[in-house]
Amino acid sequence: MNQLVYYIIKAFVYGLSSLPFFILHGISTFLYWNVYYIFDYRKKVVWDNLKRSFPEKTDKELKAIQKEFYKHFCDIMIESLKAFTMSKKAVEKRHAYKNPELVQALVSKGHKVALIAPHYNNWEWCVLSFNLIDQKQNPLVLIMYAVLKNANMEKLVRKSRTRMGTDMFPKKDTVRNVVKHKDEPFLLGFAADQAPHNPYNSYWMEFLGQETGVFYGVEKLSKAYDMIPVYCHIRKVGRSRYETEFELITDNPAEAPYGFITEQHMKLLENDIKKEPAYWLWTHKRWKKSKPADFDEKRKTQKA
Repeated sequence: MNQLVYYIIKAFVYGLSSLPFFILHGISTFLYWNVYYIFDYRKKVVWDNLKRSFPEKTDKELKAIQKEFYKHFCDIMIESLKAFTMSKKAVEKRHAYKNPELVQALVSKGHKVALIAPHYNNWEWCVLSFNLIDQKQNPLVLIMYAVLKNANMEKLVRKSRTRMGTDMFPKKDTVRNVVKHKDEPFLLGFAADQAPHNPYNSYWMEFLGQETGVFYGVEKLSKAYDMIPVYCHIRKVGRSRYETEFELITDNPAEAPYGFITEQHMKLLENDIKKEPAYWLWTHKRWKKSKPADFDEKRKTQKA
């Protein structure tokens, strides 16, 4: 029965994915009107996040950002669907790299590279095309991900995300895979802008004017395994068309002071959001947890 359900879901997903973009864009517009005006999907969460992130903006300005976000959000859904059947040529056409030579030069020197792609614009296509950054040297591409609870969707999504040659593994296996390939250059993808589950296992800083807990994993792994952290500026250049520009954070992570790498990649994201606020993932409850009152004391104890 489970196998039958899988094939039914697969036929439905691949059937929709095979549709041309002009039809999928029509579906996206239809979704927008339903999600925004009828179902009010997480509108309160989005509104609260925007209000606290941009207190200087008027309600009219925030409403315009909110509407643009939902249009983009629905486009992201159909673009993620389209990723199941996009050819390599189509991916290259719709997601370009502005300065791939930055990463290529690091790989040519034998470096391991931490690619930080936040949930901004179409991060799915960005990650999908990591294998296209350096097709000449063809470095190993590693991607950590959160395992889906639905086994059928997990199987489908994993198949879609690895079909360009990416090696994907659950987040819990990240260190094991990094150690496994520690003697060869590779690209390791991170999405480091989500809220950590454990507030004590976080780096706390100001982000969009608010005290925010941030994943420390990028910095921790970069320092421990000499990975060069590179931030991905993902920009929207047209409907379902994107461009990524790389920015080096530091070429000597081991010598960077505590918090530098984390602060830098979050500040780069903050600047991107401030320039075009509609394209971040505002539907998640980014600030649902506060910094524990004894956080600093516990950190001092752990360092002692």
